[in-house]
Amino acid sequence: MNLLEIEFSSIKQWDLCTVYQDQGMVHFYEKCGYQQTHIKPEQEGMDMVYMTKRTR
Repeated sequence: MNLLEIEFSSIKQWDLCTVYQDQGMVHFYEKCGYQQTHIKPEQEGMDMVYMTKRTR
């Protein structure tokens, strides 16, 4: 993740989504500085969590 942010240093905000039920991925992105913005149901038993990170 850091390599992408360095390569594209002009980007001021990164947005992504991942499956909310995959708490390992949610935790990984939170450790990288992403914050949850909202959760949207995708299908029964699967929700998408949307996350954002602002850079300097």
